[in-house]
Amino acid sequence: DQVFYKNDGTLDYLASRPYFNPPLRMFKDKIDHLDGLIWAGKYFDRSFLHQLTEDDFVAIASSMEKQLTDEVIDRAFHDWPAGIDSLDGPRIRAFLKARRNALVSYAKEYYALMAKEVFIPATADKDVIQLDAVDPNTLRVTVRRLDDNKAYTHYQRVFNDDVTKEVRLFGLNKQDSVIMTGEGNPSIKIRFVGGSGKDKLTNTSARLTALAYDSPDGMQVVGSAKKHLNDLP
Repeated sequence: DQVFYKNDGTLDYLASRPYFNPPLRMFKDKIDHLDGLIWAGKYFDRSFLHQLTEDDFVAIASSMEKQLTDEVIDRAFHDWPAGIDSLDGPRIRAFLKARRNALVSYAKEYYALMAKEVFIPATADKDVIQLDAVDPNTLRVTVRRLDDNKAYTHYQRVFNDDVTKEVRLFGLNKQDSVIMTGEGNPSIKIRFVGGSGKDKLTNTSARLTALAYDSPDGMQVVGSAKKHLNDLP
């Protein structure tokens, strides 16, 4: 892995244009294209960071910013060979300190990228996934795990369509149910991908709709939904 990547030649510059090769980012004092920098891990991050709010991102960034003092950064380079450090050490340390000073800003941008499309996996048990159109701009998602006829709230988050454009729900094992309710009309695209059990999507909301994906006999759909029920991978 090339942490302090330098691509300042003409061909490298052209190859690293965000519209051509987003992940090829040069290490400098500012992150010029955060979406490209996180390119390789964005799907992993969407799968495991979907419960975090913007406040969580900012709190973690603020904590890191306080702990990464100038002394900590300088001390991390003590093991570098003197010859290499004399060539690039001062420049790289200055870049690291500049990036550290902007961590909160990057954290907010990172959150906005993650919150645009949110992946929500259900549990391996039988689940009830409630989508409630709270008002014209807000969607509340609640995942409840059913065990021994008792319901346990596994996940809950409120989304605003100013930030979130799409929510993808993934059923896993057993029979999962998606229930869509509410009078609101948030412009958030909803996708439900059924799991291995016999799933059911029920839409009694006034304006919500969803795209449902499963095998031909893997999901029962009641109410408004665009069905993609086939055996295609």
